[in-house]
Formats: sequence, structure tokens, C-alpha cells
Amino acid sequence: MYRNGAVWTCLTTRHNGGEPQNRAALHWLQIDPLDATGPTLVQEDIYGASGTHYYDPAVMPTPADSLVVVFCRSSATEFAGAHVSGRTAVDALGTLQPSASIQAGLAHYTGMPRWGDYAGVGLDPADPQLVWTYTRFADIPANWGTAVGSLRL
Repeated sequence: MYRNGAVWTCLTTRHNGGEPQNRAALHWLQIDPLDATGPTLVQEDIYGASGTHYYDPAVMPTPADSLVVVFCRSSATEFAGAHVSGRTAVDALGTLQPSASIQAGLAHYTGMPRWGDYAGVGLDPADPQLVWTYTRFADIPANWGTAVGSLRL
């Protein structure tokens, strides 16, 4: 996403937070593509927590340089659910605030092996202080559902 002279992007990566195995984590970046010396990394973060997988993110920077990130999260004790996080323009560079649940996972997902690439974040065209999100969650009966949420900036 390009806004205010910067490219904002995100992806799922593997991360080891000192555990015996890697976990899925969010990797988000802000890049200045117009710097005189070439594209420059402004800030980035790998976001996740020990024992938990964070994946399939989507980002939306706001006109005021805040950031909203929607993603899925799951662990051995948490079904795949829809979550949101973000940062304000005055937060320390390279940080996201703690996440909030949009929709908790309700069951084991045993549907088709494909998961993800169904996430998005968008500013409401009639109200730029309202952000809409959507992503998947594990629904009953053992399938996926779409979680739609909104938050006011």
C-alpha cells in the first residue's frame, strides 16, 4: 500500500523466539521509495508471541500515518481466530500495539488445505476515521468463516 510517500507491506515469515521450533510471525515494513540514495527502510517489525502462530496479514496505513494490521492467530490452545493490531504515528518506530480479537476461532479447521489470502483492511470512504477489516477464522462445523470488523481511529 502506498500512502504519504511510503510503501507499507506485510508478510508471514518464520521466527524463533527462543523456542525449540519456528513459529509463523508477521513481518511488516515501511519503505521510503523516493529517498535520494534509493529505497530506504523507515521501520519494520516481526510481530508474534512465543507458542503462537501469526499469519496471513493485511495492512492499511491511514492518512495520519497510523497503521492497522489484520491477521489470523492460532496455537495449541487457541483455534484460528481473526485479530487486529496497529500503531499510531507517535508510537515508537518498529512497534505494534497488543492485538485485539475480532472473532475467536470456534473449532478445529479441517476444511480444504488452503487457508489465507482472504484478508483486507480499508478506510471507509464516507468516514476516514473508520477502518473496516476482514479475514478468516475457524468456524463450526470445522470449516472457515469470514470475520468482518471495524474500528474507529
